[in-house]
Amino acid sequence: MSRRSCFGCGEEREDTSPIQIYSDSKNVNKKRGARSKAADEAFERPEYDFILFSEFRDFTFEVLKQLDNQAKALKQLCRKYNIAVSHHEREYICACCASQSVGINTKQNEDKLAYAEVICNNIKKKGSKTTHKNLNKKEARKPALISEVAGDLRVSNQTTTTTTSLIPSASQTVLNGRNPEILRGRNVESLEIRATQRKKHLHIWRLSLDTTEEKLTSYIKGICGIEVDVKVIKIKSKKVKEYASFIVTVSESVYEKLYSPEVWPVNTECCQWFWFRKPKNKTEETVKRLKPSRYSNYRKYCYPEWYTKEIISDLQLKAKLHKKYKCTNSPNDYRDFSACSARIKLNIKLAFECYEERIQNNLVNDPKSFWLYIRARNSNSAHQNSILKNGEVLSDADCAAEFAAYFYSVFSRETARLNVEEAMAAGTGSGSYVHVPELTSAQVRDALVRLKPKRSAGPDGIPAYIMRDCRSILAEPLAYLFNLCLDNGYFPDCWKITRVIPIPKSERKDSVEAYRPVAILSTPAKIFEGALHKNILKQVEPYLSDCQRGFRPLRSTSSNLLNAINYVIPIMDAGLQVDAAYFDYRKAFDVVDNDILLSKLASIGFTPKLLHFFANYLKDNDLKLLLSIQEVDDCEHLQGDIDRVCEWSNKNKLQLNIDKCAMVTFSRAKMPRHHEYNVSGVLLKRETSVRDLGVRVDAQLNFRNHVVDICKKAYARMGFVLRRATTFTNIKAISSLNNALGRSMLECNSSVWAPQEAKYCLMLERIQKKFTRYLYSRLYGVYPYYPLMYPTLFVLGMVGYNKLETRRDLQLAYYVVKVLRGVVCNPSVLQELGFLVPMGYVRRRRPRLFAIPRARTSLLHRSPLSKTLRLLNAVSDTIDIFICSQSEFTVAILCILCV
Repeated sequence: MSRRSCFGCGEEREDTSPIQIYSDSKNVNKKRGARSKAADEAFERPEYDFILFSEFRDFTFEVLKQLDNQAKALKQLCRKYNIAVSHHEREYICACCASQSVGINTKQNEDKLAYAEVICNNIKKKGSKTTHKNLNKKEARKPALISEVAGDLRVSNQTTTTTTSLIPSASQTVLNGRNPEILRGRNVESLEIRATQRKKHLHIWRLSLDTTEEKLTSYIKGICGIEVDVKVIKIKSKKVKEYASFIVTVSESVYEKLYSPEVWPVNTECCQWFWFRKPKNKTEETVKRLKPSRYSNYRKYCYPEWYTKEIISDLQLKAKLHKKYKCTNSPNDYRDFSACSARIKLNIKLAFECYEERIQNNLVNDPKSFWLYIRARNSNSAHQNSILKNGEVLSDADCAAEFAAYFYSVFSRETARLNVEEAMAAGTGSGSYVHVPELTSAQVRDALVRLKPKRSAGPDGIPAYIMRDCRSILAEPLAYLFNLCLDNGYFPDCWKITRVIPIPKSERKDSVEAYRPVAILSTPAKIFEGALHKNILKQVEPYLSDCQRGFRPLRSTSSNLLNAINYVIPIMDAGLQVDAAYFDYRKAFDVVDNDILLSKLASIGFTPKLLHFFANYLKDNDLKLLLSIQEVDDCEHLQGDIDRVCEWSNKNKLQLNIDKCAMVTFSRAKMPRHHEYNVSGVLLKRETSVRDLGVRVDAQLNFRNHVVDICKKAYARMGFVLRRATTFTNIKAISSLNNALGRSMLECNSSVWAPQEAKYCLMLERIQKKFTRYLYSRLYGVYPYYPLMYPTLFVLGMVGYNKLETRRDLQLAYYVVKVLRGVVCNPSVLQELGFLVPMGYVRRRRPRLFAIPRARTSLLHRSPLSKTLRLLNAVSDTIDIFICSQSEFTVAILCILCV
């Protein structure tokens, strides 16, 4: 007889088990064929009734660690021989005392089992060779650890005899979460245990039949005390059993006392006969339950989002009915299959209509759901972009390595010293004082409000919407942490960790050079940066140039372009020319020298304490020059400005991208003066048009090419809207979708490139005209064009739209009013506004408010600013533009434009 050492006490005893375990990990291989060969060889050994094969992740274990298989073979074995498997996440309960346990103890915290199976010689059929392949075709789902279970683990060939004592015998031991009666299906005991999952409860089973609730209650009170609160419920089952089962509910204090093995008598020779699982931490369970997982649970079949549970269950039933019909060819089975199929089609249609209605109603508040709907409809056409290198398509691993190498190459290789003393010595004192003493809870709360409520998470795994919704609770502790960082001049290293993703810069997506790296920050780092940025920006705002329009509040790209146009048009109207040099920096944000940046912060007036913080934080783009050209000396002056830009770039270690730098001469003269400009000895290429902040600007400022380009894109977007809106019934949703995708492109910076020629204005209006006709037909059921030929203005009024030209004039007029009121900061436009002071004698009862610049050509007469000033002079006769509301101003403007 073999001898085994007990897991509980270490005592060696003889193994008299009638059932032997065969464990062989040496023959286990990653290939399934090797396991099949080992199984066939084991079947030739008749002394083994059970054969267990296990495959571990490192393939080095000599013993079985865990049996996690609930296929038919294992179920038959459990029913025939009364086998129970002991399982727990970190600890494996052994039954060496009985010497018949199928779970053999190993060391804790080892790698989990990757594969395990049971094969029994006794269930072979005559004339057939049963292997583990056809015994273990499908694994059942692993049940959750729903309760603490204690009971009989005796494994024997003989029938289990019922004991008359309440306390189990010496051959009884521990079981946790693997009660065979629970695993058989949704019986009464299983449901009752799940219902009490959140309480302090025990499931005690396999007690004698004469055990009552009173006996078990008195037994527990005798151990824990008479005054304890114990609730015992006997589980009733329709199936006749040879034992009794109970659910015991106790308080938390009693539960902790019962968990201690010291209070239980040692009735066996080696170990205690009860074992309890310590409850998990409630906080960890709550966070795990509420925290959204980045990866969804794996499902064999992926169903559309509008499929309900009833539809999915009917689909499974349909597959079974179809299989049954193919086997029987019975008309009744086919009738059942047809009825189920028809019911599924009807339910899918109704579910899809409800889903579309929900998408339409939530389109304005939740546009992301619409794009998920579009992605679900176009799932078959979606494809992944392939990255090419030397004409070969790279694999996923090679793509990641190529992106990493390219992104690493664009950053500066020099290690910054970040010496605060040197930065303060190099910086010229400006006499200013920039300091952040502390961040208040209100400032942190404002930073939390500004977070976008997205579900995607950064490297920390915390979605932004969780911290945004919990801002009332998290504002104060976050402010305390941020102030500690400011006081110590330290930015946590874990907040510096980012996740870099490639974002395409252009339509070409097959090369790594066509992507730019974008870093995804952790959520606390975003909040900290947002609170600091708003606090520091108020202090450094007076020292920033008015020409800097990007990354500043109350400024935009439209104002930048408007200032440039207002400078160029009067000079061209005078018959002169303007030479404009456009510069582009290569990886401007990626190659910034941190030492120079720190010295610039010191020159502005940052305090040493704040400089130390930014030094720790830093440790681990577009420019154009305009000059009126009247003589040759003006060209030399512009060349001097270009040289100073190059000198400043070299001093700040910024590299110009010569290939993207260009020179444009704005003039309508037949023979403009072309001077050759150079950048560091390299001639600037001269272009007739250039793209400036999304607008294609040509040398004559007629914007024809830009209008043609946006008309093509707007037609494509409108076609997308019309195709997707065929099944929509909500007219407001269709209109909102077109305004967001189509009309927004026709109105982006439209005050700058507004066409002056009628044919280009008509080209823009034709796009909106087509959509308004479609909208009219959806509203009233009649297409307003042929043969009815309704006027365009009538159709626009019936659907609640205005002409695009009217909207452009209204938009620019209200922008100038906001500049006058100080709502928008644009000193250049404010300087161009000339007020007319009334004289003692005037012919008009009410003189004009603004002076209109005298125009020699139609270019200045139809310029955006001149048209706006004439419109404001007309509307100032009816309302006061300085104090009127936006609605009053809009009504007054429309009364003038629509007459």
